[in-house]
Amino acid sequence: MTFDTETNMAGKAAEICQLSAIDKSGLHTFSHYILPNSDIQFQASKVNQLTIKSVNGERTLFKDNKSVTAISLQEAITKILQYISRSIN
Repeated sequence: MTFDTETNMAGKAAEICQLSAIDKSGLHTFSHYILPNSDIQFQASKVNQLTIKSVNGERTLFKDNKSVTAISLQEAITKILQYISRSIN
């Protein structure tokens, strides 16, 4: 299984913005976006194409200038643990 994360910045203060995984077969994937508490730094955005914009007064996560559904970090962790459990069995 391979895992990947995208973050809003480099360093210890970084927050996860996307959590992804793919199983060995390549047939079963996992990917969820997470709205970080802090803004996404310019250099990180150049790499991951993620930005945060205000839509109707709410912070909204965008990927390639298209809004994406973002879940909480806790929900993403719960979901990836379920994904891993199903993939191992």
